[in-house]
Amino acid sequence: MQEVDEQTGLNFPSGKKIPTTQAPVYAGLLVSGMIMGVLITTAWSSLGGVGETSGAATSTVHTADAASSTPAASNTTPTEAPLMVDDQPAGPSVAIAHLNIARPVWVVVYVSREGKPGNALGARLFSAADKQGRVGLLRDTERGQSYFVGLSVDNGDRAFSLSKDKPLADADGGPLWATFRAL
Repeated sequence: MQEVDEQTGLNFPSGKKIPTTQAPVYAGLLVSGMIMGVLITTAWSSLGGVGETSGAATSTVHTADAASSTPAASNTTPTEAPLMVDDQPAGPSVAIAHLNIARPVWVVVYVSREGKPGNALGARLFSAADKQGRVGLLRDTERGQSYFVGLSVDNGDRAFSLSKDKPLADADGGPLWATFRAL
C-alpha cells in the first residue's frame, strides 16, 4: 500500500516516510550570504578613502574641534584636500573649485550660524570622476555671508538625506568642511 506524504505530495511505501528538511536550503543561503558579504565589503573598501590631489588650493578645509564643536584648521594641506571652494559672488548656486573623491559623495552647502554649519541650502551628488561643478541652492547665497560646504557619503539610494547620508570624516573622525564667503 502506498501513502502520500502531506507536505511533499510524494508517494512512499507504507510506513516508510522520508523526513523532509530545509537544512540544505538554509545552509546554501547562509553560504551565499557570507560570500556576498565578503564581496560587498571588498568592493566597498576598494572604493573607499580619499586620494591625493595636486595643485594649489584657495579655500580652507576644516575639521570639527571635538572640545568646542567649532571648526578648527586641520592638518590637511590644501594639496591633499578632498574639497576646495573659493569665495564667490552671491547667487543661486555654489561653484566647487576642485573635488578629490574616490566614491560618489554628496556635496552639501550649509548656512553659517554663529560660526557653525546651520541649515542645508542645497546638495548635489558627485561621482569620483567629477573634479568640479556647481551645487544648486534652495535660496540664493547673500553677499557678506559665510557658508560651509561638506561631503556626505551616499547610502546607495542616490537621494540626499541629512539623516541617512553620513558626513565624510577626516582621519580623526571629524567632519570635513570647506568654507567660503559670498561676495
